[in-house]
Amino acid sequence: MRAKIIWVNGGIMATVTLLTFFLVRSSLAPLLNDSAEIAKAASRAAQAAQVSLSLDASRAERWVAEQAASEEVSLIYSAGLETARQERAMTTANRLKDAAQHDPAFSGAPASLVLFVNADGIGLGRNGSTLMRGENMGAAYPGLLKALSTGRAASDLWISQTRQEQFAVAYGPVRGQDGQVVGVLVVGTPLNDERLRAISDVTSGATLGIALVDAPAPGAIAVSTPGILGPTALEPVVAAARGGGAGTSQGADGRVYVGRPLLGYGDQKALVVASVAPRSADSADAVLGPVLLSGALGLVLVVIGGILLGNYISRPVAEIEEGLLLLINGHRDLRFDLEHDELGGLTSRINALLNALLEVDEGSEDDAPRP
Repeated sequence: MRAKIIWVNGGIMATVTLLTFFLVRSSLAPLLNDSAEIAKAASRAAQAAQVSLSLDASRAERWVAEQAASEEVSLIYSAGLETARQERAMTTANRLKDAAQHDPAFSGAPASLVLFVNADGIGLGRNGSTLMRGENMGAAYPGLLKALSTGRAASDLWISQTRQEQFAVAYGPVRGQDGQVVGVLVVGTPLNDERLRAISDVTSGATLGIALVDAPAPGAIAVSTPGILGPTALEPVVAAARGGGAGTSQGADGRVYVGRPLLGYGDQKALVVASVAPRSADSADAVLGPVLLSGALGLVLVVIGGILLGNYISRPVAEIEEGLLLLINGHRDLRFDLEHDELGGLTSRINALLNALLEVDEGSEDDAPRP
């Protein structure tokens, strides 16, 4: 009986589970490969990365502005000799870099460059080395000169293949005792593959990249997944951005590319590009995995329930069968005493039938042996 209960209920459970799996799977497949839905996912991924980078810029600006207004920084520019200002700038840059490593403002990416420049945009000193000392940084990066002229904190991109520099930087103008801008504190964080990979992991999981709109040839300066955002894939996105249109394209493999302007980083025109590929059948199976797990759990419960229900019915039936065999073999004084919700009434009627057939007084039934 147990086996019949298990087979019947298990078969029903397995049929319902498999039918649900294949019906939902067939319904999900068109949705997973719908180009409009893929484009929306890519757009959301690009927007999330855009917001993350903009928040990093805002936090870095506030921190740099606070440090630029400190007395320690202003003392750099009050030194009389140029060499003294350079040495003091390097010492302070090293201390600020160490402080930035433990500050939440740089949780998105660690500060790797701390640089002081004078009012002419000439480098005074940076952390860790004498590089950039005496270099005309304003000529290389016009956004620095703009920060000097406006006297306001700002963010910018320092992208230069010739200088081998690729930073997202924050400017903090430094003012002298007369309130005039005497220089700028520059703090830069690396804009590289590792940073985009971390943003992708936290936000969307999509392939992310940074591309310059005005670059001679389309190409990503940083990507979260190598080999995805090549020049061929980026060309239509960058071309659309140059024309002022929405930067969206779709590859022959169904992968969608969406570009959004990188806001909050000065006049450097850059795009945050996100790429999302069509989902495969394996993706649908992964989504429906819980359905199969639920079905497997249901089968386990069917087996356990079948065993318990089978024991509940088969044990009293076995006792009745054993008692009947004893009666057949001559034990006519035997009566049944079975406490069972379903079969207890049946045994009472069997006892009454035996008493009637054997002409036994009902009162003597209590003294009769029980099986």
